[in-house]
Amino acid sequence: MALLCAIAVASAAGPAHAGKRKRRHSNMPDGWSWPPTAEMMRTGRECLARLDQLGVRWRKAPKARKVVTPVVVPSMELGGIELVSVYRQGPHVMDCHLAAALAEQGPALYEVGVRQIRFTSIHRYTRVRTGGKQLRALSRHALGMAIDIRDIVDDAGVAHNIAEDYLNDDELLLAVEGVVNESGDFRLALTPANDPESHDDHFHFEARVDYAKKAKTRVEARSSRARPQRATHRAQRTTHRAQRTTRR
Repeated sequence: MALLCAIAVASAAGPAHAGKRKRRHSNMPDGWSWPPTAEMMRTGRECLARLDQLGVRWRKAPKARKVVTPVVVPSMELGGIELVSVYRQGPHVMDCHLAAALAEQGPALYEVGVRQIRFTSIHRYTRVRTGGKQLRALSRHALGMAIDIRDIVDDAGVAHNIAEDYLNDDELLLAVEGVVNESGDFRLALTPANDPESHDDHFHFEARVDYAKKAKTRVEARSSRARPQRATHRAQRTTHRAQRTTRR
């Protein structure tokens, strides 16, 4: 009887432990593992070819912790948009997929008036922070696939600050959010509206990548994703603007 009980306990513990492992990696792209699989390396090589097609001048970066395809863009200009670090000089290591996503959407951002993006971080080994809490899952920053943005400069040289201007319905910042969310190249942007506890003063953009299967064509990928509801975003901004006013 004791042996049967021990087996039952072990059987019950096994799936639960596996579930914990799955949750710990839940923020990783589909098909992600470490060390990288052959499929991940193949996807990385395809991304580098995409950078070449987009006319991006890049070079391979030294190996970086958990970054599958690390690159450096010496000019820090992608798609006609200049990227400027708020805190430190480069080189700024990023995964190829983030560089490609920014280069791909640069013309659309340029069209709505963006000329410069001022960022606070790209690659840094950290865990997910949302709702004011740090989770166990690795952040996409740890993979070199995320960028935190503090200000966006327009074609007149005016800096639009996310902390001060976004919840006041700044047209440029809302346009940037729309471009990113509707592009198919990024996951849903984190903003002061949808995560006021952890992203009250910056935009958090994450490149989208799927290592589990061969990438769909860009048209198929975009058509298969539902576009975010702008009315929901407006409601979120209104709510959190009111909350911020009350706290002041």
